[in-house]
Amino acid sequence: MLEFVSSLGSGKSPVVEVGTVALLWLAMYQGLKLCPRSWFGKLGIRHADAAEDKKQSYALRSRFVGMIHAVLSLCLAVRTLFYDSKPLKADKLFSYTPRSQFMVTVSSGFFTWDLGLCLTHLSIEGYGLLLHAAVCWLVSFTSATRQFLQYHGSLLLFWESSTLFLHVKWALEQYKLKNTTVYIINGSAFMITFFLARVVMGFVVSFDLWASIIPLFKRTDVSTFLKVLSVFAMAGNLGLSCLNLFWLRKMGKFVIKALKHAGLLGGESKGKGLAGAVGELDDDAVLRDETTGKKNE
Repeated sequence: MLEFVSSLGSGKSPVVEVGTVALLWLAMYQGLKLCPRSWFGKLGIRHADAAEDKKQSYALRSRFVGMIHAVLSLCLAVRTLFYDSKPLKADKLFSYTPRSQFMVTVSSGFFTWDLGLCLTHLSIEGYGLLLHAAVCWLVSFTSATRQFLQYHGSLLLFWESSTLFLHVKWALEQYKLKNTTVYIINGSAFMITFFLARVVMGFVVSFDLWASIIPLFKRTDVSTFLKVLSVFAMAGNLGLSCLNLFWLRKMGKFVIKALKHAGLLGGESKGKGLAGAVGELDDDAVLRDETTGKKNE
């Protein structure tokens, strides 16, 4: 195992390495079934209804694995940019280092597993998250197997910073802490990091990504296949950017509704403050995808 981990940055057998990492993420997800539910406190409490209990188990395991990836990918991205920013900037399209290759292989393996999860649980995840998983898989898999766009990949992995607070939000809801200051603080941190990392930084990095890729189509030393993949990467990046704006709009609607409910924005106060107002609102309904009826967080 140690020999395999140490070889992840070599890029000698990238498809095999990505597939193996995907299996490791799957093993972690399935392995959580073997852990006593009591280890997870209230998050692991069994429901009397079998369907609800199955849904709770799925949410717990998938979010636990997602949290591990968010932390790990952020650490790997910071490490890559700290040590290898200069060589990666030298050629933003094709430069790579053992650290950057290791980083994209780990994330590509995760998004391979994540895409499979969204496909097999489409009724729960919805089409928005399926699109997110598919684009992330395409871009990360291309980056890992073709040593392509690893500089931009290290920057775009900072999108995962908002994911941390999203999973904490879910955990707080399971503990019935929606009407608390802690929930408000975590929600505020989630929205701030979402806006800064996914929207502000996301659009800056996306613009640089497009500016780097466009001259590629005039090069004769680049295969037609990679040019086609570049088109899909650009289209996917545009799709994710639009999806981020869509989700930001949904979150904005919830904030406005909560402020009105608390009497802080022209509405009639219920006398319970902002935390109480948030606790009474169904944010799942506010953040629902109007076109599919599925929850999109």
